[in-house]
Amino acid sequence: MISLRARFQKSFTRHVLRPRLSPAATVQQQRWWLDKLAGLALLPWGCKTQNVDCDGVPAEWVSVGNVPNSPVLLYLHGGGYCIGSPQSHRNVVARLAKGLGCRALVPDYRLAPEHPFPAPLLDVVQVYRWLLAQGVAPQQIVLAGDSAGGGLALALCMMLRQLGVPLPAALFCISPWVDLSLSCASIEKLADIDPLVEVAWIESLASHYCAGEDPRHPLISPLYGHFDDFPPILIQLGSEEVLRSEVELLHARLQHAGVASRLQVGEGMWHDWPLLGGMMPEADLAIRQAVAFITERLGMEQVNAAFMPAPSIAG
Repeated sequence: MISLRARFQKSFTRHVLRPRLSPAATVQQQRWWLDKLAGLALLPWGCKTQNVDCDGVPAEWVSVGNVPNSPVLLYLHGGGYCIGSPQSHRNVVARLAKGLGCRALVPDYRLAPEHPFPAPLLDVVQVYRWLLAQGVAPQQIVLAGDSAGGGLALALCMMLRQLGVPLPAALFCISPWVDLSLSCASIEKLADIDPLVEVAWIESLASHYCAGEDPRHPLISPLYGHFDDFPPILIQLGSEEVLRSEVELLHARLQHAGVASRLQVGEGMWHDWPLLGGMMPEADLAIRQAVAFITERLGMEQVNAAFMPAPSIAG
């Protein structure tokens, strides 16, 4: 059974957030609502942000307390490639950065429909190369993202591999959107169960981003790409989210390619639930698990007793 606070957040998501993230609202209205609602979250004490120009791509540094220059968490925000910003995802990024005792960099990449594929991908390639130029070694970079940002993180690794650029040390994806053809079974099966994602909404987002391109292009839908030489990856998935089938298939294909892929399923959880860190214990647990995975991959020590390794949610 999920916690009382999770039940409240689930109801709030269904009755307040979901109606505002729908094709009935313009993309501009959705962006405004997402940033405003995200602003209700209480950030960890001592959270600091700083704007930075990554060779033409704006981004935001996020840190909590005094931290070293590396390692770096490169976090790609979600929002269906059409909405979202460093501001909308500052809560989860700050909590990850606090647990890791490191800086996080969140690109403010271009969004569709004004800038469809491949603009967001080109932007994050630029940011990754900028990080390397700043002297941050790839072995000290963890690439993370949620929803479309998770899909974008996988596409970024594919693009970096094509370009011969060293890949990051690890990947962490929350509810990654990896099939914009919307052909997996759970899209319809769980459409009325997931309190956040309306099928008509993600259909409109996919249309905006693809802009006539084949939605099964591997750099649009990484599910259809290959994963040779990918770094270890942690994937977090809600048992009640519409993307469940494609994420489970992604995990299977990663393992088939020899990638050390770890799938954690939050029972009773929905799309992107770890973004509610500080608001419900299930999200806090997911963040602790992510911190434990990343510290393990980087050989770091746990820097905060509140973020000691937690037992698995499931799987």
